[in-house]
Amino acid sequence: MIGMAFGLGFVIGPYIGGKLSDPTIVSWFSFDTPFWLAVILTAINLILVIRLFPETLKYKKEGKIDIFAGFKNINKAFHNEKIRTIFIVIFLLTIGFNFFTQFFQVFLIDKYQFTPSQIGDLFAYMGLWIAITQGAILRPLSKKFSPESIMSLSIILLALVFPILLLPDKAIWIYAIIPFIAIFQGLTQPNGAAIVSGLGDAKSQGDILGMNQSIVSLAQAIPPILAGFLTTISMNLPTLFAAGTTFMAWVIFILVFKRPVKVQTHLATEST
Repeated sequence: MIGMAFGLGFVIGPYIGGKLSDPTIVSWFSFDTPFWLAVILTAINLILVIRLFPETLKYKKEGKIDIFAGFKNINKAFHNEKIRTIFIVIFLLTIGFNFFTQFFQVFLIDKYQFTPSQIGDLFAYMGLWIAITQGAILRPLSKKFSPESIMSLSIILLALVFPILLLPDKAIWIYAIIPFIAIFQGLTQPNGAAIVSGLGDAKSQGDILGMNQSIVSLAQAIPPILAGFLTTISMNLPTLFAAGTTFMAWVIFILVFKRPVKVQTHLATEST
């Protein structure tokens, strides 16, 4: 359900953002306008969290705020043998998908001369398929198959579809390929999160999910650093890197990953 909510946001956000950045629709729209809307929505979200969101932490523990907590989480995630493999898989998957999402727009502008509005429409279209996948496809599948079984197939299919985006000469074919990326990503991401969440018991689940978010944040920071350079060589390289890192994630998941027993609360002290 969280994944489906993300998918719906992926529909609405790019679509509205594409329109708000297009001055041909309204004269005072510009590239700044979507960011001002993001400020407003974030403020509203913050108020809703403070006023309405229930506390889920059952076992409270005292701890100081540490600006380096994210880096410490990454260190713990990669040094603890019980959880290291799945976090490496999540890390590579996040790098791969962000190579695609962050720089496919550049490819669309360069090859097909897409406008901001058209890019927003395309990503909204992809988000619609993600929402459909997680709402109508994932839930029935999850009742019959384990997350590991689903991911063992969805990851490799996602890796194989990425390069196909580079083949069409006409933009219309992109709309035929995008649903497959959305479906395979829509099956992969929530099942990966489910595996990570299942690694912790009631007391350690927050620590596990915090590590996961730190890993995801680090992985999201890497594609902009590399892809900006890669696009100067070829506009195709970021998408090929997306396929390559996703394939690496599948190899590690298939050959190395084995679901460990639940990680207890002494995880943090063991891994430091």
